[in-house]
Amino acid sequence: MLELNPVKKYCFWLFALLLFKFSGPPSLYGEATPLLTIGDIFVEWSNVFSSTAPSVANLIYKVGNKIHYVTQEDFIRKDLLFKEGDPYDPELIKESERILRKRRIFRYVTISTLQPQNGKVNVLIKTEDAWTTSLNLAFKAVGGDYFYRLGVFERNFAGRGVRVGGFIEQDFDRHLKGLSFYAPQIIDDRHEIFYGYGEDNRGHEWEIDIGKPYHSLRSKFSYGAKTRISDNQDRLFSRSDEVADFWHDTRFVRTFLSVAPRYFAGRANRFYLAHEYEEDRFFDFESEIPLPVPRDHTLSAVLIGWERRRDHFLRMRGIYTFDRDEDINLAWDYFIEGGPSLKALNASMDGAFGRARADKTVQISDRQFFRFTAAGESRYEENKMANGKLEMETRWIAPGWRPGHTAIFRGELGLSKNPDPEWQFLLGGENGLRGYPIRFTEGSKKIIFNAENRRLLWNDVWQLISVGWAVFFDSGAAWNEGTALKMNGLKNDVGAGIRFTPSRSVNAGIIRMDLAYALNDNNRDSRLVVNIGADLELTFQEKRKFTK
Repeated sequence: MLELNPVKKYCFWLFALLLFKFSGPPSLYGEATPLLTIGDIFVEWSNVFSSTAPSVANLIYKVGNKIHYVTQEDFIRKDLLFKEGDPYDPELIKESERILRKRRIFRYVTISTLQPQNGKVNVLIKTEDAWTTSLNLAFKAVGGDYFYRLGVFERNFAGRGVRVGGFIEQDFDRHLKGLSFYAPQIIDDRHEIFYGYGEDNRGHEWEIDIGKPYHSLRSKFSYGAKTRISDNQDRLFSRSDEVADFWHDTRFVRTFLSVAPRYFAGRANRFYLAHEYEEDRFFDFESEIPLPVPRDHTLSAVLIGWERRRDHFLRMRGIYTFDRDEDINLAWDYFIEGGPSLKALNASMDGAFGRARADKTVQISDRQFFRFTAAGESRYEENKMANGKLEMETRWIAPGWRPGHTAIFRGELGLSKNPDPEWQFLLGGENGLRGYPIRFTEGSKKIIFNAENRRLLWNDVWQLISVGWAVFFDSGAAWNEGTALKMNGLKNDVGAGIRFTPSRSVNAGIIRMDLAYALNDNNRDSRLVVNIGADLELTFQEKRKFTK
């Protein structure tokens, strides 16, 4: 038997390993598997309404299809991550389908592949448009107060994904009017632009965003700039009553550049370099009770950020909508950024600023999901945390736990540390306590719990609406730093209502019509309260004077 010394053995095995790596494993069939490429790409689209409706309504549907701009084929193709002649990659097929579905201008999107022939795979894209032109007539009742909105919006102008529209609205105690414009696929088909303007009887606000967002998990670069200017009369509240008002002017500018140096096995690390400038000025502070006066401050921070993205999607229905396909990401998604805010860059004082967010959905079983979301931000000034805010939400969702039923248990916790005087958590009928007036309770901390079971009764009735019912229970409280939450401080309500959604509309979210009964004193003549509005969402985003 041939004997080799250790050095020769090492060289032998290294050579064998390299030979295996670069020549590839032997084929089971005695020859290499041919590389598949993308052949022809076929696009089949469906208009909003089908022709299978009863004859009486069929004429109406035909007219609707005639006046609706069907999404253009070249717009669909520009969103794809592949083209004819590219190497066939099933992951790019799946991600392209999710990108199109995320546009929300489609009711359904499927991308399938046909049987390979001569080394080529033909691809079939099927889309069904949603109704994107809306005369926005809305009526809302929250905590015993009533509001309306009248607007005209087109979310797929000329079939190219352009959103444009305007509205007038009576909201709480203000009369608003606003307009907005959004265009994707500008310049090299990967840039976007947004413009919004709104005003009410107590101020105005405008914003412009332009940039190149990450289109795909495999995108290498992203950059952009945002400017927002707001002049507004803000208020502070106690038990639904306004106790202070003041003028608050804000100037905000953010620019950023991001790179994603490597994509591997559905994972991407993205690194950010940004500059954020925010100037807040306050005038004419008036208060009915002793309260600290908001002080002017300017943030000018250089931020370094990191985002971790991983795709592990599951396509489901009935989670947050009645019947739309929903892409549920079962992987962690998180982002963190921070850096110094310096007087040398026109900040009001030397310090630091940072923010972070995290999102995770866990599939417990075929009929159970658990979602966790958290976001927070804070300044660091004068050797302490300033205006630190953290909000966390959990949802346990059980779609189809019984035929047609979906159960949802939602919990939300909000915490703050050394909040600015102009800021407070507000809790009431507008964000989860449906048996109580708007802004019923306030504080620097909050907790809320909602339990609901909804039942779908009729799906896509007359190709217009899906309808169901629900029963629910709410409990929550807000309290201030330095005090303890007590069980008798929780406000509770129970109720039942109707759930519906315009089944062919671009807005697929579930709309609520609830009758709630407050189990505690709600400072109203009756403990029965009517609420009409959209589904409950985590309150990270501020309310704007225009439609974003």
